[in-house]
Amino acid sequence: MLGLSKVVDYDLPVPSIPPPEEDILFSRPPVLCPGCPHRATFYALNKAVPKRHRIVSTDIGCYTLGASPPLNAGHLVICMGSSLGIGSGLTQIPHQTDPVIAVIGDSTFWHTGLPGLVNAVYNKSQLLLLVVDNSATAMTGFQPNPGEMLSIADAVRGVGVENVAEVDAFDPKRSLEVIKEYVNRKGVSVIVSKGECRIQFVRREGLPDTTYEVESSRCVGCHTCVNRIACPAIMWSGKKNEKGKEIPVIDQFLCARCGLCSHVCPYGVIVPKKVTDGADK
Repeated sequence: MLGLSKVVDYDLPVPSIPPPEEDILFSRPPVLCPGCPHRATFYALNKAVPKRHRIVSTDIGCYTLGASPPLNAGHLVICMGSSLGIGSGLTQIPHQTDPVIAVIGDSTFWHTGLPGLVNAVYNKSQLLLLVVDNSATAMTGFQPNPGEMLSIADAVRGVGVENVAEVDAFDPKRSLEVIKEYVNRKGVSVIVSKGECRIQFVRREGLPDTTYEVESSRCVGCHTCVNRIACPAIMWSGKKNEKGKEIPVIDQFLCARCGLCSHVCPYGVIVPKKVTDGADK
């Protein structure tokens, strides 16, 4: 309203808002939900292609949050559907040798992504498209989208893409292998990383009866689980091991039981545990 009032030359009174007290402010950056498949996809991307040797053009959706630390899976975003157009353009820069990766969600792909993909194919761009398919229009309220009836993989093949793969987002080892293979393939390549939005899954199926916990007696305090995936359910326990390293703990109230943390832990101290009391059913 303030901007519009300036355009029409109308003096709009602006209420005075007192500044908040400094001692009540705290840092709380936005993060992906616990159990989000995008977190697993970005973890695999970071393992497959070093951050300093890539350019990532991202798009509008939940996955835009992947651009924040520690995932850092995005260098620029402009508007819905722009990831492919911008990514394709970046591949045309002379002497640019770093892999260019475009990231787009399933609903955004159907909404505004296809024209950019067609253009990239037409211009023979050296581009990897990573479609993060969580089977939901999650950011804006779970509205239906064409992905309920149509296959993204079939669609990209239909516009001339030959290098197409589908991976399970919650299988980061396999995702890493496929990304490594496809990122340097000639022309446009597409990887569809499929993993249902955990909110949608839990609403329908309930929480799985297997949760995950940190075996504190074996934890070396490397903090890989905290520093690599930034899951809100992983937090500090306030306890330290014999070497003085703080030990993380998984908050069972927040945990969505996706199991990504167990894949990430290099020492295998995040382990599955059966829930037998039925309290969360």
